[in-house]
This record gives sequence, structure tokens and C-alpha cells, in this order.
Amino acid sequence: FWADPFLFEEAGTTWLFYEGFDDSEGRGHLAVGRLEGDSLVPVGRVMDAAHHLSFPFVFRWGDEILMIPETHQARRVEVWRATAFPLGWERVATGLEGMAAVDTVVFERNGQWWLLTNICRDSFGDFCAELHAYMIDSPMLDGLRPHPLNPVVIVTRTARGAGRVLEADGRLIRASQNNSHGVYGY
Repeated sequence: FWADPFLFEEAGTTWLFYEGFDDSEGRGHLAVGRLEGDSLVPVGRVMDAAHHLSFPFVFRWGDEILMIPETHQARRVEVWRATAFPLGWERVATGLEGMAAVDTVVFERNGQWWLLTNICRDSFGDFCAELHAYMIDSPMLDGLRPHPLNPVVIVTRTARGAGRVLEADGRLIRASQNNSHGVYGY
């Protein structure tokens, strides 16, 4: 199956980055396709690892194209830079070492960079109940400082992220998943 789609426009082409999951491998990898009209033309695998990969949050920072994939099994947040877009990437930064974090996004607001992520602190592997916020100096995860009210959201109806943070009419919009009633993606 395919999951966690992220659209990204580059040089007049709209790309779709996504998690590809194959039952025979038992873990996700990252892939990309090109949108042509109403069709997705698969281009190839972007990233494979010995652990599960998903949620390929791709974004632009100045002249660079960066990606923060979900790497919770590696117990850290990783930032990757495109070296040969869309298939070539190199890891350039890590943060939250030793923590299992999922669905991480970063955004800038009024000159301050923020990182939002879901962290599991229970023995059940529940990443849907707590949203944590961190101030960062840049998308390279330098100067990582936890928000004093972490976790900033504690409810399964809205804590788990569902994509990038957007701005509309001067307000920030954060999409979330509804994981209430004990059901992922309810």
C-alpha cells in the first residue's frame, strides 16, 4: 500500500513523495512519483533502511530541498538534503537522539522555527496521544529547546500530525488525525 503523501513542486513539475509498504519486506520505504494530469507516474524508491520509513515531509529551505522522514525505529529525527532531486538524498542532521518520534514537521513563524512531533512515552507504542513542540534555530535542528508546556496536545482526536503546517489568512493550520476510540485513523 501507499501512505503519507506529500506534494512538492520543483521546476514546474509536481512530485508526490510517499511511503511504500510491501508485506514481504515488513517495513515501509520512501518513494516518489510525478503527477501528469490526473495520473501518478512512479519514478522510483527514494530511501530504504533496515528499519521502517514513512511520512516523507519534503520542504524547501532557501535554495535547498530537505526531507524529514519518519525514522522512529532509529530513535531519532533525521534531516536529509536532496543531492540529485528527486532520488538522491544525504543525511545532514539528527535530533532528539534516543527518542521515538513520528510525523515530524518543521515550520517558521515570525522568524522563529518550530518542530512538531508525536512522541511515545508509554509501553504500548502509542504515538497518537501526545504532540510535542520544540523551538529550533533552523531546520538543521540546532538549538533544539522543548516548549515549556510539552506535551502541547494530549488527546487522541487531534494530537497526531497529518501533514505540513499551513498558513491561511494569517493563521496557522495544523492538520491532525483522529485516532480516538482506540482505532488508528478513526
